[in-house]
Amino acid sequence: MASTISYKNAASVSQTLRAYLRGDDRVKAVTVDPASEGGLLAYRNLDLGTTGQVVKASAGQLYGWYLANASTSTRYVKIYDKATAATTSDTPVLTIALPGSAAANCVFPMGIEFDNGISARATTGIADANSDAPSTNDVLVNLMYF
Repeated sequence: MASTISYKNAASVSQTLRAYLRGDDRVKAVTVDPASEGGLLAYRNLDLGTTGQVVKASAGQLYGWYLANASTSTRYVKIYDKATAATTSDTPVLTIALPGSAAANCVFPMGIEFDNGISARATTGIADANSDAPSTNDVLVNLMYF
């Protein structure tokens, strides 16, 4: 049995395919056509610091990032499953070390699920409760989410 599933938003395709595969049908090919609407959202912050920033205030998925550290010392970007601004008393889902004068990028085609929301902050120390602030414009953050 051949079926065609059309979506304007490619981010929902993986969830639909999982539901579709619960039956006896097998997916032979998936084609994502370009569209002028839908797709992922972008969060951009040129100066992420210890004050938590809300990326998304409801459940969502993180599909990738581009992070850069302008400092010569390591900085840490912390990503939280939280609908409000993260604080030093919260535990991050992800802690990403950015070496001095370096950048990091990553793509997750299936997304990383966040049940409550997505928030982020940056510090100079790795500890979850670290409150040491990076200098102005040390940490550049671009997150792709839905």
